[in-house]
Amino acid sequence: MKRICRRLRQNYGDIYHVYLGARLMVVLNTYELVKEAFSKDEYSGRSELKIWSLWRGGTSLGGSPPGVIQSSGQTWTEQRRFALHALRDLGYGGRSMDEMVEEEMEAFLEGVGEEKGHSAVLTVDERLFSASVLR
Repeated sequence: MKRICRRLRQNYGDIYHVYLGARLMVVLNTYELVKEAFSKDEYSGRSELKIWSLWRGGTSLGGSPPGVIQSSGQTWTEQRRFALHALRDLGYGGRSMDEMVEEEMEAFLEGVGEEKGHSAVLTVDERLFSASVLR
């Protein structure tokens, strides 16, 4: 696929269109073009796929499929705002999960290093985890 896209870019430039089945697709080949296109409202919508509408049971009141993935316009804006608020309430956007995992792994490895040469039993405080995490 990469080879085909490179060849099309060489022949037709940084912007070209292709048909994937009956659907017309526009291809943007540079970061600058993609950034410019997505910064404009008229290019930021999603194409409407009939299969999504059938699978999801229709559209929302705004005429866009419900949810964040396939919605667009006002529906997408509202769903995105709600999702970000909910995620922030759960701790998203604060301290990076990577940082927390790294810190915990360092503490764990230090503990394992202290037991080097000794047999050790790993115990888990069940109050710290839900039942699904422990299984």
